[in-house]
Amino acid sequence: MQSGYRPGHSTATALLQITYDTRYGVEKQKLTILTILDFSNAFNTVGFYILLGILRFLNISLNISVVDWFRSYLFGQDVFSTWTTTAACVPQGGVLSPLLFANFFSSISHNLSTSYHLYADDLQIYTQFSLEDLSKAVDTINADLTCISNWSKRYGLTMNPKKTQDIVIGSFRLIGKIGWSSLPPILLDCTQIPYSNKVKNLGLHLDFCMSWTSQVNKICSEPSVRESDSQFAGFFKKSLTVTAVRLWKRNSLPLHIRRAQSLHSFKSLVISYYLERY
Repeated sequence: MQSGYRPGHSTATALLQITYDTRYGVEKQKLTILTILDFSNAFNTVGFYILLGILRFLNISLNISVVDWFRSYLFGQDVFSTWTTTAACVPQGGVLSPLLFANFFSSISHNLSTSYHLYADDLQIYTQFSLEDLSKAVDTINADLTCISNWSKRYGLTMNPKKTQDIVIGSFRLIGKIGWSSLPPILLDCTQIPYSNKVKNLGLHLDFCMSWTSQVNKICSEPSVRESDSQFAGFFKKSLTVTAVRLWKRNSLPLHIRRAQSLHSFKSLVISYYLERY
């Protein structure tokens, strides 16, 4: 599914889908491998002939002159740098450019066997499995990464393995049972992608157990929260303190929260506790 450049869709809807699927897997005692891929300068490497071929394949119109109009639209560009003609990239700032890129990039998903989600040029693939099938799941991810790599080379895009992220998400109990030393590696173009404890996905920080602690810590550390929005921050701290004190008096807070070593750590743990429960 492509969430970019569509009415009613955004990074929020893309993240809601991914986090819902992942959380559902945790509740069903499943593990999830999530791989977030990075493409280098994707918008500027879209080949015109390939894009026109895709438009013909999609049968955007029974009238051949429509494709010819797109040909004129694309090849009629001039690049300001000694005024040379270009044969790649969707026109910068063009009204049709997002739609053209979305149609071009969506073809990457045709042969994938895992679940996937697209937002503009951001692609993430994931699959869920039981602990016993972990090695098979890694093989499935690697097979799809090979398909994506082959597609990228065929369509003229460049992948960036160094910025590609991979994470295994599940409950504390299941994560603790993984034999990491014997786990097959995730490979992209013969480059090993390390398993991470936390990743950044469309601006959202996710950790291996969906605790939201990384995201809460990031938000609390931003200057806009610490300084610029002091009135809201003060109200937030006050309401959080009142609620936490009430829970403390009723002995409702878990022991690891009650033993927090600092106020900052205490606030983060309380917020994570509420997100988990509610």
